[in-house]
Amino acid sequence: MRSFGCIIVFVPLLISCNTTDTLKNENHITQLTEGRTLFVENCAACHGNDLKGTPQGPPLIWDLYTERHHPDRLIKKAITTGVTQHHWPFGNMPAVENINEQQVDNLVYFVRHTLRANGVH
Repeated sequence: MRSFGCIIVFVPLLISCNTTDTLKNENHITQLTEGRTLFVENCAACHGNDLKGTPQGPPLIWDLYTERHHPDRLIKKAITTGVTQHHWPFGNMPAVENINEQQVDNLVYFVRHTLRANGVH
């Protein structure tokens, strides 16, 4: 009987862990997908689809954009208010218009994920 009682207690715990992991994975995929879409629509013309830059804008896959040097709050500020030229000779970066806070978060999530995938931490 004791082992049966343990099963009754642990099975719901295992199911809830699996559900939590599934939800985290779905959220991760959603943030990446939506962030990528926003990046292509709003940023890729200057920063490139691969985040490696273009003649119009700097690469984002660069040690300069580590979380220590450019924390998320600065990237969010750049997205929402724009940036005055300071690291690169490309001119000022305009703010991304008509973007809400969740979209900004998804955009930053996509950029950070891509940086990490390219060895920039």
